[in-house]
Amino acid sequence: MLAGHVHRPTTAVFAGAVAVTAPSTWRQSALDLTTPGRMGYLDEPASLLLHQLDERTGGTCVTHAVPVEAAAPVFPVPR
Repeated sequence: MLAGHVHRPTTAVFAGAVAVTAPSTWRQSALDLTTPGRMGYLDEPASLLLHQLDERTGGTCVTHAVPVEAAAPVFPVPR
């Protein structure tokens, strides 16, 4: 199942399957659990979901939440 324009990262079980909504690459929907029908957008950091399929493990899918603005520099991790 795919849907668009949720603008808020959420995860829930729906009909026995894990359902995930992606954050927005622009602004996030305001999270207000007390006022039904209230809408608005917040100036929270833009982000996205990155899905990684690993063929070595039979197609296991791992989803990463990735902020795309105001991020720190990337430094290599010593191995």
